[in-house]
Amino acid sequence: PSPEQAPPTSAGFPNIEALVESAAADLSGLEARHAQLQEMAKAGSLKDKAAARKAAGAYAKALALVAYLLETKQKMASGGAPGPSGG
Repeated sequence: PSPEQAPPTSAGFPNIEALVESAAADLSGLEARHAQLQEMAKAGSLKDKAAARKAAGAYAKALALVAYLLETKQKMASGGAPGPSGG
């Protein structure tokens, strides 16, 4: 992108990390975009619907990852073992 254009926002690692590390994770943005993509997958050209389905699947995986990370964080904060090896 040119210097005056900001890069598009992403659900990439820095954003996911910030969500998980925040005191109260707000998933409303991810959930809203996921719902929007699911709706987009129902209308438009075959190419647009396929792209929307693919993107909605990626958002579903990101939401599942964040939920898992938040659950793991909560377990670790309450003294639970993070994995089978305990560390």
